Amino acid sequence: MLPFLTTCGPNLRILQVPGIYSLLADHKELLSLLGDGPMTRLETHYFYEGVGAADHDIAEMVSSSSHWTHIDISGCGWAGSSTAAAIVDHSVHLENLDLSACDMLSSQDLQLILSKAEKLRVFEASRSLSESQASRGPSLSAQDLVEIEWATSSLEVFRCPIDVPRPDYHVPLKYHDSEWRSASLLTCHEVQRKVYRHLAQQTQLKELYTGKGWNVDWEDEDCLWYSLELSLGSGLDELKDMKCLESLNVRLMSHNIGALELEWMANNWPSLKHVYGICQRGKDRDLNMTHWLWNNSPVWNQQCDWY
Repeated sequence: MLPFLTTCGPNLRILQVPGIYSLLADHKELLSLLGDGPMTRLETHYFYEGVGAADHDIAEMVSSSSHWTHIDISGCGWAGSSTAAAIVDHSVHLENLDLSACDMLSSQDLQLILSKAEKLRVFEASRSLSESQASRGPSLSAQDLVEIEWATSSLEVFRCPIDVPRPDYHVPLKYHDSEWRSASLLTCHEVQRKVYRHLAQQTQLKELYTGKGWNVDWEDEDCLWYSLELSLGSGLDELKDMKCLESLNVRLMSHNIGALELEWMANNWPSLKHVYGICQRGKDRDLNMTHWLWNNSPVWNQQCDWY
């Protein structure tokens, strides 16, 4: 691999590195080549499914070049705080970041990255890579999210679960969070409204996925119990300026979307084309919501994925 890379010169734009490569003898030579070699226009780094790669291995690879615009470390289950710090140190040019199924990344790690990457347009940290891989994955805590402003206001794609207190929802005992369950409904809605105001700054957003990434055959542990309601009562109206929004994913979320919310979406999101997960499997379908869709037939009704 190394002899070939030395001949690529500045025309090479995309590099995909298997995670197992970190275990090979010439790993250090590859890092040196990326940092000081002829590939001066290399923009995209796919550190593919980091099998056997520790946090410091992934961090070293990310740190090997200062001009990444796209970084994809999806599936690197051991990526943690060192990797997050390396991404932050090299976030000047970063536009597209995929952290899907990076289970060891904390909410603080994600928030740190979002608070530094000024040119970020695509942020992906969904919890599942495929229908056969139901990763718990990273998520943003509402408490962390509202404390620090994001560096970018140009996000076009945001795919990441956001955890909020949900005292109104019956959570199975094994997934019970006593601290969050003790919060009042008023407090819950105050927190969610702050989250919506934070998201509302992203007026160029086209995709908002705060639910599951895939329509998996799910069990209780796959549900996002502490998720945004996306109800008008919780502050959905704060997102009225997202006129570019084309796709909404609320799969397996404990949302409270009903007919009123659907009508609000139709009136305030003129670009909306796709809605995923309005009605969760195993939950009684809201007849008022069904009737509203039937009677109003918004353009995105034909693209609805109920589950």
